[in-house]
Amino acid sequence: MKPSSSPPYLLRYLLPYADIKWRDNLCPYSPQFDDTYWSQSFGEAESIGGLAEKTHVFLEGNKLKQRWQQLKSKDEFTILETGFGFGLNFILSLELKRQTQTAFTLQYVAFEQFPVSPEDLVILNKSLDNKYLAQLIDKYPPPIPGMHHIWFSDDVCLTLVLGDTNQTLPDLIANIDACFLDGFSPSKNETMWTDSIYTEIAKRLRSGASCSSYSVAGHLRRGLASKGLEVAKTKGFGKKAEMLFASSPGTWEPNRKKSQKVAIVGAGLSGIFVAQALEKREIETCLYDTENEILGAVKAISQLGVYPQLSAAPQQNSIFSLHGFNFTINHIAYFHSGRLLTIDNEKALIRAEKIDSQFPDNLVRLLSAEQASSVAGIDINKAALFFPEAGWLNPKALDLATKSTIKLGAHVNSISYEENQWFISTANGEKDNSDIIILTTGAQHFSELEQLNLVSVRGQSLQLGIPGIEPKTIIDDAVSLFPKNMGSNTLSATYSRNDLDKGIRQEDTDWLLTQLAEITSITPSSITPQVGHRMTSRDRMPVCSKVPNWPALQQYCQSSQRSREKPFSDYQDKLYCAVGFGSHGATMGPYCAELLAREVNQEPRFALPKLTSAIRFALRDSGTKLRTPNLSKEIMDTQPF
Repeated sequence: MKPSSSPPYLLRYLLPYADIKWRDNLCPYSPQFDDTYWSQSFGEAESIGGLAEKTHVFLEGNKLKQRWQQLKSKDEFTILETGFGFGLNFILSLELKRQTQTAFTLQYVAFEQFPVSPEDLVILNKSLDNKYLAQLIDKYPPPIPGMHHIWFSDDVCLTLVLGDTNQTLPDLIANIDACFLDGFSPSKNETMWTDSIYTEIAKRLRSGASCSSYSVAGHLRRGLASKGLEVAKTKGFGKKAEMLFASSPGTWEPNRKKSQKVAIVGAGLSGIFVAQALEKREIETCLYDTENEILGAVKAISQLGVYPQLSAAPQQNSIFSLHGFNFTINHIAYFHSGRLLTIDNEKALIRAEKIDSQFPDNLVRLLSAEQASSVAGIDINKAALFFPEAGWLNPKALDLATKSTIKLGAHVNSISYEENQWFISTANGEKDNSDIIILTTGAQHFSELEQLNLVSVRGQSLQLGIPGIEPKTIIDDAVSLFPKNMGSNTLSATYSRNDLDKGIRQEDTDWLLTQLAEITSITPSSITPQVGHRMTSRDRMPVCSKVPNWPALQQYCQSSQRSREKPFSDYQDKLYCAVGFGSHGATMGPYCAELLAREVNQEPRFALPKLTSAIRFALRDSGTKLRTPNLSKEIMDTQPF
């Protein structure tokens, strides 16, 4: 991390990496906990990484191979690990799954407060040369606090939760089949082996679920037994005589997912992302749209920016944006060009310096005008913040949801819930049924979302022909200039609220060209205007949420009994929405789709974020604070940027 003279913030953008010292035999040592990451006592039989011992204690200890052979397609098996470290237990589990060749989904949930750096992972893999560890290094997230969902394939997802396990584990919603109690020795790291952690783990264990650990410490055995688990000592590995095995009461059976049918109202960008996330889970989906083409407001736009929105001090909004950006660039094919955010004045420079001080150069760095010009490939007369991993996507180049049924020209008049089923009535007289409805309606008026008071924003952009030298990266000033795509460069965009006009305006074209001249001396050889509309919310954050019972919410907000201790909980059954993305659908859409899909499919997750909840505006207007997960309690009083 870069040195910073700015005051400490209540919440960091990034956690510090673990302090690791490498010993001669390639065994990593933690000075903080005065312990090694794996045992050194077994010589050649143990091997680098402690893989043989890990296999014995965790994979064989939980009888994974035998249990996985019982699984079928659409079954889900969830492992919980306390102490991710170098990720070797996950790597071994992934290898075993590939060897087992059983068509089930592996959900692997790991908690880590002190993440290992990518550089230390690379040091280890120079010796191991493991293709799965190489995949982990390639997909490894920045140390952003919170929950990272990382898909290695359509049947393997690593959910890596970064932060204090005592704070984050209570927020986990999951049904656990096997638990790896790993981490540094209980005598070295007492905070990982507490009664409260045993309680939280026991709450999430399915019938007959198993737990294993190197440790056979008395307080661990007594702690698990006090939570109703059957605890025993079994044969350890090598010179270690014993290890621990525990199981929850009952008989273990495969977690078999029920078939579901989901209707998505709105086939714009958000609807497409939601459909793709559900298809990955083999969930039957049907997209409805009033228009005769998919992609909605962005069908005429060929370049959409993919980048995080950061504030000088980390806040809920900016942390969420960073998570969304990181998920998108790891799971959606995008054009990796980088982005330059120009700096206009002293106030903006101070803000940029604060942001720069909190990130390593590979994520964000502050450049002089000369350095920015070198990165962009054209002359720029301003300093800039550079986001090397940012870029853009072309909506039409997306792998669109071909497996879903798509009903175009199908205006949905109404939806109704009867006897645990949703019914969708269209203007052409059709009436379909579905288990779940997700509203991704964009600019289309829909009565169930009327209370959100979303705002339509008109945006005019230009497709430019640029002769000669052209920008190699996105340049953001008052407008954004994109690198070339299919022979032209996009210059975007105007921002006109509550403006439904679809026509081209010369004054908008003139304004865009005036702003272009502020960035660079380029003179375009051709100009083609485009117009699109996007929907945004009052606070410019998306609404990714269950849809509330609106009359009940109004009554709650008027009640003198409302409080943080009695949160609102009256939502319409199996009705969700993903709307209000504004200009950030390309960045936030895939992440919000993933969160909704996990909710629909009952996968390991935190509750849908309060800062994207459909109820947040009504609660703020009534003076009621939102309850937040433990991870965010410390920043409740900060103002969103």
